[in-house]
Parts: sequence; C-alpha cells; structure tokens
Amino acid sequence: MLDRLFIRLREEMYRLTPGKGAWYNAQFMITQDGEYTIAYDYDHQPNFEMIPDNEEYKIDTIAFPRDEQSTPAWLKTILEQPNRRT
Repeated sequence: MLDRLFIRLREEMYRLTPGKGAWYNAQFMITQDGEYTIAYDYDHQPNFEMIPDNEEYKIDTIAFPRDEQSTPAWLKTILEQPNRRT
C-alpha cells in the first residue's frame, strides 16, 4: 500500500510541474521531537539495490517527460542508447 501512495504522490507532483520530470529519490528526515522534512531529488541517478534496465528509465521518461534543461546528463546517456531487440 505504501508503494501505491508513493506512486500517486510522484504522479501528482509531476502534474504540478510538467516538463520537470518526476523525482527519482525522496529522503524523509525525522527528528527526535517528531518534526520532519522531505527532500525530493530530480537530478541524481537512484541507487537501487536492483538496478532497472535502461528501458525502464525510457518508459518512465515517456510517462513523465522532461524538458531538455531538466534532463540530467546520466539520464540523457541512457535515453540516447538504442533499444534492445530480443
């Protein structure tokens, strides 16, 4: 259920800033007194335990298009690679 909430949050945040793309990382910081902050990272490649195939990044970029200036270099490199034929 938590996964679905994050997916929905990501979709809704994209709708507020189309062209920027969707964030790839989110960091929640909670203090001992219960205060919290959330930082969303649109620019850095995620550090997944299971690295997604480049095609997954391409699919994500179709769902959440980015303007040229909002596309980080690491993502441009992935998007420029030809699709694999199986």
